[in-house]
Amino acid sequence: MMILLNSQPTAIPENCDLLTLLEATFSACFSTFCAVAVNRRFVARARYSQTTLRENDQVDIVVPMQGG
Repeated sequence: MMILLNSQPTAIPENCDLLTLLEATFSACFSTFCAVAVNRRFVARARYSQTTLRENDQVDIVVPMQGG
Protein backbone atom coordinates (compact mmCIF):
# COMPACT_ATOMS: atom_id res chain seq x y z
CA MET A 1 0.00 0.00 0.00
CA MET A 2 1.11 3.60 -0.48
CA ILE A 3 1.55 6.36 2.10
CA LEU A 4 3.18 9.78 2.03
CA LEU A 5 6.29 9.72 4.19
CA ASN A 6 7.68 13.23 4.66
CA SER A 7 5.83 14.20 1.45
CA GLN A 8 7.34 11.31 -0.55
CA PRO A 9 5.17 8.47 -1.89
CA THR A 10 6.34 5.32 -0.11
CA ALA A 11 5.24 1.69 -0.43
CA ILE A 12 4.77 -0.18 2.85
CA PRO A 13 3.30 -3.60 3.71
CA GLU A 14 -0.40 -3.94 4.59
CA ASN A 15 -1.15 -3.63 8.32
CA CYS A 16 2.18 -1.92 8.98
CA ASP A 17 2.31 -0.08 12.28
CA LEU A 18 4.15 3.17 12.91
CA LEU A 19 6.86 1.56 15.06
CA THR A 20 7.76 -0.93 12.31
CA LEU A 21 7.94 1.85 9.74
CA LEU A 22 10.19 3.98 11.95
CA GLU A 23 12.52 1.11 12.81
CA ALA A 24 12.92 0.23 9.14
CA THR A 25 13.25 3.77 7.80
CA PHE A 26 14.46 6.15 10.50
CA SER A 27 16.44 4.18 13.08
CA ALA A 28 18.17 7.46 14.09
CA CYS A 29 14.87 8.61 15.63
CA PHE A 30 15.32 6.10 18.41
CA SER A 31 18.66 7.50 19.53
CA THR A 32 17.59 11.17 19.28
CA PHE A 33 14.41 13.08 19.80
CA CYS A 34 11.91 13.18 16.97
CA ALA A 35 8.27 14.12 16.59
CA VAL A 36 5.87 12.05 14.50
CA ALA A 37 2.48 13.01 13.11
CA VAL A 38 0.04 10.87 11.16
CA ASN A 39 -2.44 12.88 9.13
CA ARG A 40 -1.28 16.02 10.96
CA ARG A 41 -1.96 14.58 14.42
CA PHE A 42 0.92 14.10 16.85
CA VAL A 43 1.46 10.47 17.91
CA ALA A 44 3.02 9.84 21.32
CA ARG A 45 5.98 7.44 21.31
CA ALA A 46 4.06 5.05 23.59
CA ARG A 47 1.43 4.65 20.82
CA TYR A 48 3.74 3.94 17.86
CA SER A 49 3.16 0.17 17.97
CA GLN A 50 -0.61 0.68 18.33
CA THR A 51 -0.89 3.03 15.34
CA THR A 52 -1.69 0.99 12.23
CA LEU A 53 -1.10 2.86 9.01
CA ARG A 54 -3.66 2.95 6.21
CA GLU A 55 -3.57 3.60 2.50
CA ASN A 56 -2.81 7.27 1.71
CA ASP A 57 -1.89 8.19 5.31
CA GLN A 58 0.44 11.17 5.60
CA VAL A 59 3.31 10.48 8.00
CA ASP A 60 5.59 13.37 8.95
CA ILE A 61 8.78 12.79 10.95
CA VAL A 62 10.60 15.83 12.27
CA VAL A 63 14.07 15.67 13.80
CA PRO A 64 15.25 18.92 15.40
CA MET A 65 18.39 20.61 14.08
CA GLN A 66 20.81 22.86 15.90
CA GLY A 67 21.06 26.45 14.87
CA GLY A 68 18.98 29.50 15.10
